[in-house]
Amino acid sequence: MQADDLRRPAGLLGALLMAVLCPTVAARKHGSTLQARHPKATEQADAGGGASQVPAAESRHMIPPEFFGMTVGATGPRTPDSWPAAHGITVGTLGKTMGGLWPFVERRPGNYNWTPLDNVVTQARASGIKSIVYTFLGVPLFEGSDPRCAGFGNRPFCGGPPKSQENFLRFVTALVTRYKGRINSYEMWNEANRPQMWSASAADLAQLQQAAYRAIKSIDPQAKVLTASPVLGPNFASWIKEYLQNVKSGGTVSADGVSWHGYHCADRQVTCFQGTSCDHDPLDCAGTPLLNQIATIRQTERAVGVDLPLFDTEGGWQQNRVIGNDPRRQAAYISRWYIIQASEGVVTAIWYGWGTGGGPDRASGCPTCPNGWGAIFDAASGQLMPAATAYETTYHWLVGSTMDGPCSADAQNVWTCGLTLRGGRPAMIVWNGNETTGSYKPAQQFVQYETLDSHATTPISPGAPVTISAEPILLEAGNRAESSPKKTGASY
Repeated sequence: MQADDLRRPAGLLGALLMAVLCPTVAARKHGSTLQARHPKATEQADAGGGASQVPAAESRHMIPPEFFGMTVGATGPRTPDSWPAAHGITVGTLGKTMGGLWPFVERRPGNYNWTPLDNVVTQARASGIKSIVYTFLGVPLFEGSDPRCAGFGNRPFCGGPPKSQENFLRFVTALVTRYKGRINSYEMWNEANRPQMWSASAADLAQLQQAAYRAIKSIDPQAKVLTASPVLGPNFASWIKEYLQNVKSGGTVSADGVSWHGYHCADRQVTCFQGTSCDHDPLDCAGTPLLNQIATIRQTERAVGVDLPLFDTEGGWQQNRVIGNDPRRQAAYISRWYIIQASEGVVTAIWYGWGTGGGPDRASGCPTCPNGWGAIFDAASGQLMPAATAYETTYHWLVGSTMDGPCSADAQNVWTCGLTLRGGRPAMIVWNGNETTGSYKPAQQFVQYETLDSHATTPISPGAPVTISAEPILLEAGNRAESSPKKTGASY
């Protein structure tokens, strides 16, 4: 983000609402920028206090549809006008929706209005979305622990914590009882390492999570309870460490997964912690900096003696001004963002967002406006962006396929990700991390390839190189038995 985008309205509630509607990724980096060169690059973890190698992902794992998440209509209580499925875009997991937040649902003590959340859950399921993540964020005005909280316009938000744990648990009980079997995961708090979101300590929130965990599991044992999600601030690892230490009680951990927000970060715009900045080129953030976010969480887990799966519950390239309006760069970023996390064993990666905006462009969800936040669907025109085509292609490459291990980059910064396609055919995803066009000579077993915007495979002559660029391509061994995945949306 630009420096001006970090300015907040005075007061806790103004800060909270700006944070809710324009979730920034503030961070600090100590030392020089780490370019996206090799995913085994070292980085300094706050938890470990020393340089260490990025740990490997689970060696082989199949990618389910639920891995591909999307935030749809996140900016208010209104039900989204258009769902991805109506445009041929397949989403497995729905990210948070603002209309279902506690402050919107309970505007008067004991009076719950579930209609907006009912509509979202019903339409999401009707659209084929298999999994829904609910995120706790903010408290009603009458539950605000800060007496200065007076809301923001007609928006009934106060930052946490609530002044009454009993009333919070009453809401949790009503929520989980109503949506048992329909909402699959509950994320404890949004970006809780920011004081605008949570003004108490990580330990205080961890105690609230323990109580909520017991309540949720007593009603819906199958539901997953995720930790609160931090942003890439200077306290990223230390906050996670304190949080996990307090979520863990004896041999019991009151969480089923660790969540975070996997956004782009660049020192020339904000400050980033070591290994997560991409000052040279924004596309680098869909590379080693993203791997280093994952590595930092895993190192912190090990320091605490916890081994929980990872959930990226919100992320992307941030505001459009960061990546620019070049459709190929946007397509490259979203595809690589999903591929890398799939190779690292992240359970769910939720893109922000479908037709979401931010700041002045929030209402329209304008994908080409500089303040829009990662939108791949133009809500005003009803048109898909090329990044939506890249998303859908990547979905069909990965879902049902088995990742053969983490992606890696060679000395020339050529990235390769091995996988086994549905039906057992070997394949490899390749791109040039230098963001330039070059050539790559695949192994002889690969006889055809597919690009992000192609409708069919292109044969590879034996021993001949293929052209690679910032956009991933899929190399395939053998002839495709099934038809090519259907491509949907805009062309370049």
